[in-house]
Amino acid sequence: MSMTINGEKSADSPMSRASIPRVSVIIRSIGRHTLREALDSIALQTYSNLEIVVVNALGTKHPPLPEQHRGIPIRFVDSEQAVVRSRAANTGMAHAQGDYLLFLDDDDWLLPEHIQALVDALSRHPNASIAYAGVECLRFDSEGRSESLLIYNHPFDPIRLLYENYIPMHAVLFARRWYLEGCHFDETLDTYEDWDFWLQLRQRGPFIHVDQISAVYRIDPTNQIGTTANQGVIGASVERIIAKWRASWTDTELRQVFEHAKYRQKHQQLKLLETKHWERAEQLQAETTELHTKIETLTNQLDDQKTQLQTSVAELTAIQTSSIWRFSYPYRYWMTRLRSWLASKRPIRHVKTVTKPHPASSIDVIIPVYSGYQETRACLESVLAASCQTVHEIIVINDAGPEPAITAYLHTLADAGSITLLHNSENLGFVLTCNRGMALHPQRDVVLLNSDTVVANDWLDRLIKCVYQDQQIGTATPFSNNATIASYPRFCADNALPKGYSVMELDRLFAQLNAGEILDMPTAIGFCMVIRRDCLNQVGTFDTRHFGKGYGEENDFSMRAKALGWRHVLCADTFVYHAGSVSFADHDNAQKNQAIAKLAEIHPDYLPQVHHHIAQDPARVLRLRVDLARFCQLNTPVLLWIGQYEQLVGSVGNSARVLLLQPVDDKQFALSWLQPGEVFQLFFALPDELTALQDFLGQLGIQHLQYLPMPDDYPQLRELPRQLGVSWDRGLPDGWLDGLPKQEQRAVSVESLLPFATTFAYQRFIH
Repeated sequence: MSMTINGEKSADSPMSRASIPRVSVIIRSIGRHTLREALDSIALQTYSNLEIVVVNALGTKHPPLPEQHRGIPIRFVDSEQAVVRSRAANTGMAHAQGDYLLFLDDDDWLLPEHIQALVDALSRHPNASIAYAGVECLRFDSEGRSESLLIYNHPFDPIRLLYENYIPMHAVLFARRWYLEGCHFDETLDTYEDWDFWLQLRQRGPFIHVDQISAVYRIDPTNQIGTTANQGVIGASVERIIAKWRASWTDTELRQVFEHAKYRQKHQQLKLLETKHWERAEQLQAETTELHTKIETLTNQLDDQKTQLQTSVAELTAIQTSSIWRFSYPYRYWMTRLRSWLASKRPIRHVKTVTKPHPASSIDVIIPVYSGYQETRACLESVLAASCQTVHEIIVINDAGPEPAITAYLHTLADAGSITLLHNSENLGFVLTCNRGMALHPQRDVVLLNSDTVVANDWLDRLIKCVYQDQQIGTATPFSNNATIASYPRFCADNALPKGYSVMELDRLFAQLNAGEILDMPTAIGFCMVIRRDCLNQVGTFDTRHFGKGYGEENDFSMRAKALGWRHVLCADTFVYHAGSVSFADHDNAQKNQAIAKLAEIHPDYLPQVHHHIAQDPARVLRLRVDLARFCQLNTPVLLWIGQYEQLVGSVGNSARVLLLQPVDDKQFALSWLQPGEVFQLFFALPDELTALQDFLGQLGIQHLQYLPMPDDYPQLRELPRQLGVSWDRGLPDGWLDGLPKQEQRAVSVESLLPFATTFAYQRFIH
């Protein structure tokens, strides 16, 4: 079998290689549509010195790959025929150049901190060269919904590894020197080849266990490995591995294996009893909490009624003992008789009582300020210019910042009565400054707003309306360009504003398309968060003892609130711009890591909840609506390319909108917007959803269709030019754009396209 390699890059400089070891991520690919997700998860790693080695295990039908992915070099090891998993693994190790190796199947993915945590663990244990972390197993149904099936995150037990493979493939990072010294995959094995490899590494040294869940193993409806449907195959494979290695077991190891088996049976029985116990305990706790809440509500109502009754009795007593009351008795007597007589002489009318609502209580908008004159000014000007009806007070707290220009500007606004200005006598930091602001008016809801944000329109009205949609909502966070799990357009990324859009224009789109939409999040995001006062009173302010230096304080608050039954939601109809790390000094990585470690210690379920939310990404459809609207608002021709095309359309620029329709597997086609920085994508199953695809393209007003190289087994796409009534061509000859027909652009109804965003969005096919 011949092999060719693309994507070769020059070696790192001596300085860069001396700084941190290089890690090679090896992907054994069979060309599934999920390969892009696996590559994206590598690109999102917080560890930077990486290379990707993709081994073609499919053969000639594997789609081509670029020489790099988001700046990370790709070494593509091609083949002319399909190869088994074990041989593909050996091939990948042979072509990898990193100091450490890690495997990743093309349908699984890594969470951002996975590789960094493993490298850090090995750096702390210089005598070790193998480390692994925890993996969550998600099972997907045919509609793309997932559920957590189980978690592999067990401490290393060399005896248990003799009879059970409890370490998934992409959990492990190991030194490449073990491959060079003879540790290879057994190419006679087609299952459990990774277990056999771990048993080889077990002879080389200890495994370091990193106690965190930082990778995901996918089980699709078509992938039944590990389920009851394959128990016969699995059982035979286990017996084969044990038979291969049993001869090397010592008498002590054999005895320990039997002791393990007995202990495990008892442990499973105790675990079952413990699960039932905790389920009942949680049920009782929930019932107790609900009863306490009802008692507290009834007690407050009773106290209010007692106060009203005492006031009324006092007023009535004062009236009855007054002189005017005694002198007016005859008048009151005869007037009562007269009203009774008149009422008996006219028909009864039913009157509808209308009760006016009480005016809303004032909201405190708290803006801590330290540095960044231009950003602070832009923030305050946007808050003052917003068209909000909610009664609010803008409270700016100057945390003894180093810039005199900011202090002078704040005094100007305060003297004009535009803001309430407070000064810290010394620099307290962001957390203590926020706590000071939240304690200022104990009866008011609060909005914490970074001074490097920009708001627009009636932003505050929508946030307050959002947080009061349900009595259990404690906080609300808007969309932003820089807000991790609330980021737009790219999820969990720092984004610039989409080209051609101001904050006001983008916020209007969110308000129009996602009006009243909310969804639950595991944590609020501190750049802009609304906190209801009753939630704040119950939970308490930010924890300054553990998070006084900043970073993690809102996450800790969110977890404490969640434990008391409060919800945290994304306010999907509001967008707030966030520059990021301007008003207060950015925290270094060591401080961030320290805060994350403290969060994991205090709230062990925090990181799993966040990782699960990232894997699910429930806001993807809400972002897609805005993507679709922005696409429709552009006044340029809409072109459709069909086939395989890996490069962005730099030659087209802003002169046209190009949609690419390309196959991702035997049935699914992806429709993408070929524009740098855009992530808009819909999926259609052909030929079943061909009519829906035609309807969508027809409503967009496609003007020209270009066929690119593509396999000939998709005849249903040949009729698209006739069905859409557009011109078509093959290939991309020079000057092809100049020859397009000049057509007047017609208006496109975004509302008519939104059902496609919901039904044919990519949430059916990715995590």
